[in-house]
Amino acid sequence: MAGLEQRPRPMPNAFNFAASPFDCLTPDEQALVRDGVDIAYFPEGAVVLDAGSAPTHLFVIIKGHVVQTEGDEVLASYGPDDSFDGRALVAGRTGSRFTVAEELIAYQLARETVGELIARNTAFGALLFSDLGHKLGTLAQRADRHELQSLTLARVDQAYLRAAHVVDAATDIVSVVRLFHAERTTSVLVSGLPQGGLGIFTGTTLQRAILDGRPLERLAVGEFASQPVFTVRADDQLGDALVVLLRARVHRLAVLDAQGQVLGFAYANWFKPRPAYRFSAEDSIYVHDAARGQGVGRLLIDALSHDCEAAGVRKLLAVIGDSANAGSIGVHRAAGFTPAGTLRSMGWKFGRWLDIVLMEKTLGDGDRSSPE
Repeated sequence: MAGLEQRPRPMPNAFNFAASPFDCLTPDEQALVRDGVDIAYFPEGAVVLDAGSAPTHLFVIIKGHVVQTEGDEVLASYGPDDSFDGRALVAGRTGSRFTVAEELIAYQLARETVGELIARNTAFGALLFSDLGHKLGTLAQRADRHELQSLTLARVDQAYLRAAHVVDAATDIVSVVRLFHAERTTSVLVSGLPQGGLGIFTGTTLQRAILDGRPLERLAVGEFASQPVFTVRADDQLGDALVVLLRARVHRLAVLDAQGQVLGFAYANWFKPRPAYRFSAEDSIYVHDAARGQGVGRLLIDALSHDCEAAGVRKLLAVIGDSANAGSIGVHRAAGFTPAGTLRSMGWKFGRWLDIVLMEKTLGDGDRSSPE
């Protein structure tokens, strides 16, 4: 690691344990961080991690900025409280270069300590691997250029698939869970937040609410909603929407109509939180009932596929409720997904048993090569 000047010293009390992924650590695990961390300094222009190198530390920025690149392409930038590169640390090899753009002071946490935290705390490992935003690069160059051009010039409102749901920030957690159950969804957008804009509440966020300890019927969903949720207009081109995803380092996006009402949103998330599944993801695409019927929902699935491949994902999974959902099954098949199995009579809704249809799509080299 060129340009490194280590300055070992006792861990200061100022370490920000409110920043992800450290916000889920127990007091004992926080003590493990304090005992196993040093402070490092890098001058402007120094290469902290180079492509193909074997990283030995997780870096958490105190001051300065770092740019992540592959060749001439800038993939992401990192500032105070951001960490890098957890995925490479566990994989054993760095896939891109991290260069100091502004004089850098950072905590460096040894690989062995990070491994111990993952072994102790599943949520820490999940958060460490789940930041797709920092991994999103340019659209995969292996894609057919004509198909890619058609994709990026398509309008966002041509890409809807499943129903989107919005709740007010004052809604209690129990009511949101009932909505999850009734609509067979795992996420809702949250409006009416004091700081403005939209938030998102998911099944993962629900775990935080449960661990809070207060009665769920007394907790407002707005208290736990994650922000920001970036938005685009329905008549924007998908290419512009992807630029928002890449520049904002996020993997979820809400779609608004001309009046600012939510029409739909889309995101991808890891298939399972355990490190062994860090190369597999699941897609989720939602649409308001009034915006359905455009006939080209495949476009947004394609966009997510390209983004996930750029993030290092090798397998993309679709979990489709109801084997009679011909629309969702058909659009996934058209996007290159193949059937992986059907779980019979897994859910009860509308007075009948519903199946779960599993479909999969191989990204990049799939299992033909090692991802590490």
